[in-house]
Amino acid sequence: MIAPLPTPVRVSILIAVRNGEGTLGPQLSALLKQTYEGPIEIVVADNGSTDATRALVEQMADTTSTPVVVVDAGARTGAPFARNCAARYASGDVFLICDADDIATRSWVAEMVASLGSHEFVAGA
Repeated sequence: MIAPLPTPVRVSILIAVRNGEGTLGPQLSALLKQTYEGPIEIVVADNGSTDATRALVEQMADTTSTPVVVVDAGARTGAPFARNCAARYASGDVFLICDADDIATRSWVAEMVASLGSHEFVAGA
């Protein structure tokens, strides 16, 4: 049996990234335009970037009321390690994981949360 989700559901979006300066901006922009009406935070785990990934995240964080943070995940290379670093920081009731080079549809968060109301785990193409 699935435990009921709180209302509203607090969502943490986790993004592992390494040298994503060229792709992360459009994804963050898309995530900041979601139709979901509950609280959202975006946690970007910087996995040892040598480009301006961190500066990009910090600049975008300054332009929105949605919490957008970058955490250091450079101690070990790899997306799983970076996602775990983001998860340790995150405060949401549910975690949604996406990549820096994705571009989420406007309803992505709302649809994922709705699906989590009746499934323990959901994924999308």
